[in-house]
Amino acid sequence: MSIVHPVILCGGSGTRLWPMSRKSYPKQFCALIDEDSLYQATARRLSGEGFAPPVIVTAAPFRFIAADQLASINIAARDLLIEPEGRNTAPAILAAAYWLARDHDDALMLVTPSDHVIIDHFAWRQTIHDAQPLALAGDIVQIGPQDTKIGPGLILAKVSTLLHAFQTHAPELVEIVGTAVADARHDLDFHRLASAFWGDLPHLTVEDAILGKAANIKRIAVAGIWADMDYWVDIRALGKADPAGNICTDRADAIDCTGSLLRSEAQGLHLVGIGLEDIIAVAMPDAVLVAHRSRSADVGRAVERLMVQHVPQATAYPREHRPWGWYESIAIGQRFQVKRIMVKPGGSISLQSHTHRAEHWVIVAGTARVSIDDEVRLVTENQSVYVPLGAVHRLENPGKLPVMLIEVQTGAYLGEDDIIRYADLYARP
Repeated sequence: MSIVHPVILCGGSGTRLWPMSRKSYPKQFCALIDEDSLYQATARRLSGEGFAPPVIVTAAPFRFIAADQLASINIAARDLLIEPEGRNTAPAILAAAYWLARDHDDALMLVTPSDHVIIDHFAWRQTIHDAQPLALAGDIVQIGPQDTKIGPGLILAKVSTLLHAFQTHAPELVEIVGTAVADARHDLDFHRLASAFWGDLPHLTVEDAILGKAANIKRIAVAGIWADMDYWVDIRALGKADPAGNICTDRADAIDCTGSLLRSEAQGLHLVGIGLEDIIAVAMPDAVLVAHRSRSADVGRAVERLMVQHVPQATAYPREHRPWGWYESIAIGQRFQVKRIMVKPGGSISLQSHTHRAEHWVIVAGTARVSIDDEVRLVTENQSVYVPLGAVHRLENPGKLPVMLIEVQTGAYLGEDDIIRYADLYARP
């Protein structure tokens, strides 16, 4: 059969699986089931014989997360497209179709969300295989679960077929999206779609744009392949519960509990439930959710309340991802903050200075190259360095292993916007 060109939609934001899933780190990037995130599991399914490298469509805040998570499982994307802003699935799919059409407009394009949970991988692949003749004949094949609340599932079609459907049924998208692809600019390992007029696009799903209008839609509904993963209560459907119906992670224990989910995502924090019945308890380093299973669908309401109160945990993830690695706050007090920082191999913090704070760095793993004003030196494990207020400085990882360090900030103002950048490997302002 023909080679299938996967398109993975990797935008959006998550609140229903809070506190793990948040606006700055939505559920597709979370390891909800095993060591892989839902996005990584999707990429694995779409790799190997019969599949071309995937095209990823994502938003700017997620671009480095998306790239790093693929790299960590040794999967290379064909291209990673960055939308100027989210406009739902129709513009994203149309942009990917125009992108693939540059090389081969009769290519078979398979569109999939990045957050699906697939139970039967063999049946999933076989269904895609069986759908190819329909797509090659000019149909738009919608492959999905019998339970329509999971969403439209997959879309398999020739690129030319999809483009014709959009031109016929959603012409209001065509010119703006086509121009955004034609004028896309290369940015490091990404391609930024041109932003001119993108904001004028309607928020439009692919269902409303073409699937509900075109006459050449073929729908294949299959049972036993998909699992819903919109709410915490859905994890029980994966069959990982103990005889009492409890699901516990490695850092959680259930004593005389029934039907409960106990999950700790914080190192050094062990969660114990005693005598609980039908309770969901999810502990993160900065937030804890406790709810009755019957109220799982109300988690989004809790996030809305936190947002009204301007609680950072409503949207911000405790680990902030950057192109060079990540950092997380360990302790915050008056005029000081302590962070744990990871700089990946080849990563480099920008050449910068601070107006209001000084910093102490203690290297706990790896070897860093540190520049402070005119001095450059290597700093290894168990060594430390002081960065005075106002000093122009940079930390790089020249090695093949991650650099881990503890940063102690002291000063009158410790906000992330107290940065003056002089040079940056990642072209940030």
